[in-house]
Amino acid sequence: MNMILGEGAVFLIILIVGIYFFQRIIKKESAIHQQQQNFLLSVTHELKSPLASIKLVLQTLVKRDLTKEKRDEFIKSSIDDVGRLDDLVENMLLATRIENNSYSYPKEQFDFSELVNSIFDRAIITSENKRQFVNQIQAGLAIHGDRFALGSLVNNLIENAIKYSDESSIINVQLNQIQDKLHLIISDQGVGIADHDLGKIFQKFYRAGNE
Repeated sequence: MNMILGEGAVFLIILIVGIYFFQRIIKKESAIHQQQQNFLLSVTHELKSPLASIKLVLQTLVKRDLTKEKRDEFIKSSIDDVGRLDDLVENMLLATRIENNSYSYPKEQFDFSELVNSIFDRAIITSENKRQFVNQIQAGLAIHGDRFALGSLVNNLIENAIKYSDESSIINVQLNQIQDKLHLIISDQGVGIADHDLGKIFQKFYRAGNE
């Protein structure tokens, strides 16, 4: 009887341990699946904005009789959006290198004010002027860094400011230099981020529950 009880206890322990590890595997697989969904949502979001901007520009060119200067301005904006789509494709191709820590983030000296201004102007077109944009970007501020990575960062912040704020809200973009440092501030009047989500915002593909 003691031997039977002992074997039964061992079997029960093995069963419990097996169930525990099985549940962990299921949770891990579920988390991976959720990350994949968030990745697709993120990519879709990134692709829709420049496509919407190009579509709006083309519709404007077809429907309105614009001056040559205005047409050239709109065409230049569309070329910039095409370049942004090209950057997005390049970014996806580099994703594996980034995951393997083999991406070197190539740095160069460039006009950061010009980059922020171009993203700012494109955001106004994309939002169809439904929000009030305030430009407080100091001109001629140079930086030594990865133009693509910094551009993606600024673009993401401005697009999120648009996405998570009402159409009547104000979006303010400030860039200035204090001593030897550049300060970039992008503020909006949106819903903000819940306190319990703040610690997770740097997790890859994480999306808050109120997106």
